[in-house]
Order: sequence, then structure tokens, then C-alpha cells
Amino acid sequence: MNTFDENNTAEGFRPTREELNEFIKGQVIGVISTLDESGAPMSATVAFSVTEGDDLMVGTSETSHKSQNVDRDSRVAVTITNAEKRYTLQLQGTARKVNEETFESVYAEAHFGQRPESLPFKDKPGQCHILITPTHMRFSDCSVNPWAITEF
Repeated sequence: MNTFDENNTAEGFRPTREELNEFIKGQVIGVISTLDESGAPMSATVAFSVTEGDDLMVGTSETSHKSQNVDRDSRVAVTITNAEKRYTLQLQGTARKVNEETFESVYAEAHFGQRPESLPFKDKPGQCHILITPTHMRFSDCSVNPWAITEF
């Protein structure tokens, strides 16, 4: 049983930073929101991995909206939800593309270790990787009323 399961009480789960990292690492899919050229939000469902520094790594095509949007504006938001437990994490942060050499030497082994389903894209031309560094996080346990909210 995970620490975050053991610590859930009738008052709701309010994770420590370590427990929050454990929660994030246990999830696979999130929604990333970027800003288009007019400043309008655009969202996309993505698989992600977690780096040793607790940043998120997303692989995508260089021609995707999220890739092009990050080139223009580094501000992003990400939502990660565990629907079964009714936990959700909303984070704001900054994003930047990692060049291929840095990705291969620093991040690739951990990324593909966590997300082996991404391996078919490893050598596909036109792929890039976006590193997301959280600046604010809000965890909500929506299984209790009122919701238990923890901010980092």
C-alpha cells in the first residue's frame, strides 16, 4: 500500500511534498495547457514521466501545438487526476524544450523506463521533449466534503 493511501483519513488526504511526488509518479496521463499565439489556452492529454528533480517530461512532435506554443510562451498548466480516488493535482509552471543530446544523456533512460509505451516514438523524426518545472501546485482530495486542499 502506498503512503498516500495509508494517510487518507475522514478529513481527507493532505500530502506532504514527498507523498505528493509519490502520487505524481504513480500517474500516467495528464492534461497540459499552453498558450497559443493570441494568448488563448490550448489543452492536450499527454503521457508524462517524472525526473529526478521532480519536473515532468513530455514527448511530442515538433509540429504539435504544444511544442510551438512552448517556443513562444513558457507558461503552462498541468492537471493530473486519479478519478478512482478523486484526487487531482493542478500545477502551474514553466516549460522548455530539451535538446536531443541533453534528453539522451540525462533524461531518456528514466523517461522510457517509466513510459515504455513511448518507445515506438524514440527514433521517429521530428520528436521533441518538453521539460515542465512546477512553480505552484494545488492538490485536492475531492472524496471528502469539504475538499481537502494542499498547496505547494
